[in-house]
Amino acid sequence: MASKKFFISYKHVEPDTTLAKSLAQGLERARHEVFIDINIPIGKDWSKEIAAQMERCDYLVVLISKDVLNSEMVQAEVRSAFQRNKRDGSPSILPVRVRYNDKLDYELSAFLDRLQHATWETPEDSEKILQALLNAATDSTPRRDPGIGDASKGTAVHEPAGAGENYCRPQPVVDTRVLSAPGGSIKLTDPLYLRRTADSVVTQRAKVVGETLVIKAPRQMGKSSLLLRYLSECAASGKKHAFLDFSIFSDVVVEDYSTLLTEIAGFLTRKFKVAGATPRPIPNQQQLTNFIEDSILSSFEEPVVIAFDEVDRVFGMPYQNDFFTMLRLWHNKRAELDSAWEKVDLALVISTEPYLLIDTGDRSPFNVSEPVRLAPFGHEDCSTLNELYGGPLTRPQLEELHGLLGGHPYLTRLAFYKLVSPDPVSISALLDQAAETDGPFGDHLRAWLLKLGKQQALLSGMKQILRNGTADDDVYYRLHSGGLVQRRDGRIIPSNRLYSRFFSNIL
Repeated sequence: MASKKFFISYKHVEPDTTLAKSLAQGLERARHEVFIDINIPIGKDWSKEIAAQMERCDYLVVLISKDVLNSEMVQAEVRSAFQRNKRDGSPSILPVRVRYNDKLDYELSAFLDRLQHATWETPEDSEKILQALLNAATDSTPRRDPGIGDASKGTAVHEPAGAGENYCRPQPVVDTRVLSAPGGSIKLTDPLYLRRTADSVVTQRAKVVGETLVIKAPRQMGKSSLLLRYLSECAASGKKHAFLDFSIFSDVVVEDYSTLLTEIAGFLTRKFKVAGATPRPIPNQQQLTNFIEDSILSSFEEPVVIAFDEVDRVFGMPYQNDFFTMLRLWHNKRAELDSAWEKVDLALVISTEPYLLIDTGDRSPFNVSEPVRLAPFGHEDCSTLNELYGGPLTRPQLEELHGLLGGHPYLTRLAFYKLVSPDPVSISALLDQAAETDGPFGDHLRAWLLKLGKQQALLSGMKQILRNGTADDDVYYRLHSGGLVQRRDGRIIPSNRLYSRFFSNIL
């Protein structure tokens, strides 16, 4: 049997770490090559080594426990493998459920729900899992939609959740665990969700028919969570809606305009359950517009909402202007006599400044209404959140935390979770170890380093910002849209002290 290259992706918690080491040893005994992050030699560039191993592996083994749902690093590795699989046909992704059988978050669901998986419950299952991986390595059939093993070989195989069903982004479900670690969109039922002015704005706008809503903020500021609440209000008002997240599209789809338009048509057809409206290949925006009018909007009397999250994923594509001009056309068509579009709401979520997406005002969908902008948490927001988490911090400690994180919504929620979780850290330890790669924010920071390591222009730009506070406009806006940097007093600086300390240490 030819030797294969395995990459094991896991969260550094138990029993995941022990299982990862056990599988690595078993695969190596079978003369396969295995990469596991604990084997990175001292002195190696960590982010470059991870990226290089991701590009050469034949199989990505991902251990899925409840802790992985909040691991940005594991999600980044799965996303990278998914993108490469769509481009090259490899690596195959082999999911292993580790004492976890509930739903995944929406992004991991998009990548993994269609794949067969193995299940680990006790150490006695480890040999069974190893055999499933070895069986997968003997299957030479190229597969764009892989998974573990073959049920006929007796391995620990389970059908993927939702197999054979039309996939759409999962809706939020009730989470009875009040103190779950933050990550991804915040569930509608989450009692720790912090309402802001923007929530009241979208609640009111959900009641109006024929609106174009634009939500703008850097990454992890709460855009997707706010969009979910907008759509919930729309549903309560009797509107049908389709929610399409551009982040789940592979690069292959996004790079070809016709393929992207056809995927959008197929998604809308499935989401709105329009019978018999199978989309043919759609070469341009006019044909997509006609298809939506003839096959989808004509089927309903009630208002319709079409929501696009991460829509600036098409930023920089050759067809960028054509795509956003199409969205502006949909907005304008509401004014036509007896138009089917007068009952259509559009919701667009972006991280990039609108004028970078399209610089011609009368062709942009982003200037038809004032964008709803989300800012970092202020001091009072943090004080309210402190109360919601049971008041673990004094006022001076709150000031220190806000000074470290700059009110970054995701990181602030993560900090409070770390402080009050079943295995809590003290505020002094959290502040002291904040910028360490294995500290309380290590998973988040390592994930960012991996992303920047794949785009040398951004990595070099971050180094330049740390040295002299300047960067090319394109680099600045891309880093700013990620929430990493901001302008202040004519200089470009990291968005908070955590990023400043971490990147200064690493770069």
